[in-house]
Amino acid sequence: MAFVVPNEGEVVWLRRALTPDAGDGDLLHLHLFKNNFTPGFTTVLADFTESDFAGYAVVDVDPANWPTPTSVANRAQSIYQPAPLIFTPSSGSQNAYGYYLTDNSDSVVMLAERFNDAPQLITPTAPALVVLVVQLHSEGE
Repeated sequence: MAFVVPNEGEVVWLRRALTPDAGDGDLLHLHLFKNNFTPGFTTVLADFTESDFAGYAVVDVDPANWPTPTSVANRAQSIYQPAPLIFTPSSGSQNAYGYYLTDNSDSVVMLAERFNDAPQLITPTAPALVVLVVQLHSEGE
């Protein structure tokens, strides 16, 4: 399943793309969510129940770690580094249904993706692995 960019995130992405110094800070924040939710175009932050397993921490996504895009199958693509980003509980376990990326103030959902139809059980020996891949292409293709 491909991630969804909610309507509110589209506005911020476009603003950042056109005027990168007009952002609310450089870092974005990567979160996991534990509620059974499928993101869509009207998704907002209140739709998610953030993971809270032992050792959980939001991951900073620094724009300096996006490599120069390359063309792959007629699409511009960039894969955030390091890849994958890893969420590992220090103890116990928890189901996670997916991830979402917020702006620096944690007030706008920039993008979100559900892992699969079933949640991932995250444990100290089976962490959640997230690879952030952004592809751009013409809707007419």
